[in-house]
Order: sequence, then C-alpha cells, then structure tokens
Amino acid sequence: MNEGSYSDTLVKVNTKTSKKVLRVVMIAVAVILLLIGLMIFLDNPGGFVIILIIDVVLIYFLPSVKVEYEYVYVDGQIDFDRIIAGNSRKNMDRFDLDNVYAVAYEGSRILDEYKNQKVKDYSSNNPDDTHYFAAINGADKGDYLIKFTPDEKLVTEMKEKSPFRVHTKEA
Repeated sequence: MNEGSYSDTLVKVNTKTSKKVLRVVMIAVAVILLLIGLMIFLDNPGGFVIILIIDVVLIYFLPSVKVEYEYVYVDGQIDFDRIIAGNSRKNMDRFDLDNVYAVAYEGSRILDEYKNQKVKDYSSNNPDDTHYFAAINGADKGDYLIKFTPDEKLVTEMKEKSPFRVHTKEA
C-alpha cells in the first residue's frame, strides 16, 4: 500500500542589490514628498492630500526585500507559492511530473534543447545553491522552463516518481 509522497521546501530568495537600492530610493522620495507636502499644507491643503496619496502609492509598490518560495510536492505534482514579507502568499505555478519533458540540474546537457524557452524563476538566486530546471509541456499555454532550488528530499521524491524524467548530478 503506497501512502503517497510529500515534500515541503521553503527557499529564501537572495534579493538583488538593484532591488534593495530601488527600495531605499523610493523610501527617500516618499519622505521628501511628505516634507514638501507639509510645507505646501500651510498654503494649500489640497496639495498636501495629493502628495499624501502619491506617498501611499509609492509605499504600496515598494519592492519587498523578503521574498520566499515554497515548493509543495504531493504525489508528482509541485506547487510553487511566493511568500512576500512572511504574510502574503500567492500561487505562482504548478506542474505535474507527467507533463514535463525533463527535470535537470542547471548546466545539464539534458536541458540544451530547451534553452530558448521562456524561464519562470522561482529559485533562491543564490549562486552557491544547486538549481534545477523543469521543462514544462504547457500544452495550450506553450512550453516553458521553471527554475527552482529543491532540497535533497524533493529531488529524491521526484526521482522516485519519475526516474526517466528527473536527472540528478549523480545519475
């Protein structure tokens, strides 16, 4: 009796420096606008309201520096969820191992024929981690690649479910 396989992997994303710099610049702009708005308020309360609305919009669109991906694997199906600042979760993608051409580690020759496909990146962006790509048969949406950073348990579970489609460094 097979009870099925399950794996849950949480990956912290290494935020790019450009996003960190953009965040600091946007905060500085918001503070400067607020100060300008306070000076305008003395002469024109309507101008202050407009600047306050612009500040709220700027803060709402601040790029988050704390992003994580969670991969939930259940019996051959993997869900990719993005978690922002530890509280906002969104399902980004899902695939079933029956609908992939191949899953292989970054740099594998298996992936050569898929190198021109669109890539959806759900990886840690850490150059020291081992990243994998899944070449997805997207049927009506078109084929694409998913880049992700699985742990050993997830790789093992995928390999057990689909040994001919999942390629590891050892094999």
